[in-house]
Amino acid sequence: MPFTKLGTNAYTPFTDGSALTTLNASNISSGTLNSARYTAGGITEVDNWRISATQSISADTGTVVNSSWERNDFGSDKIGTGLTESSGVFTFPSTGIYLISYQQHIARSGDSRYFTGSIMLSTNSGVAYSIASRGYTSIKQTTSSTSAGLNTSCTIDVTDASTFRLRFETDGDEAYDLRADSTYQITGFHCIRLGDT
Repeated sequence: MPFTKLGTNAYTPFTDGSALTTLNASNISSGTLNSARYTAGGITEVDNWRISATQSISADTGTVVNSSWERNDFGSDKIGTGLTESSGVFTFPSTGIYLISYQQHIARSGDSRYFTGSIMLSTNSGVAYSIASRGYTSIKQTTSSTSAGLNTSCTIDVTDASTFRLRFETDGDEAYDLRADSTYQITGFHCIRLGDT
């Protein structure tokens, strides 16, 4: 039975519940819990894309990765609406904080000092892009064709889904192939919406 306090050391029981307060969104913000500190609904967007055809990259040329993008169809499916893609440019389904993780597989017959893979973001419908994250690797040839891989990731606060655009770019000081496959992930990315903007 609940008690109310009378004076310094005296307590008396009450039974009508009039002193109780319902815990809801309107009064959480005025107590120790703040509505800005909790979210509901869990993960609402997960998506996973890969290129399905090898893309040849020229030396010292920043190149958009756009070789036959497809959604992963092995072992998983998207949650929610998912991203849309056109010519290597992706559009977000809604506002929110997104985790983007990109991986790329490189093959070359010969040495190379560096290769890059970059997550590129536009906030003005693709008019201009900026680097959100970049990974590096290199190759020291050991056979006729030597491989290397890189990974890079970042979080993006998509405040306007109608103007934010995502794409991936690659570059290197020598010509190389960006490897791909249509049955498993080798060059591609996954995207998870973590919460509201």
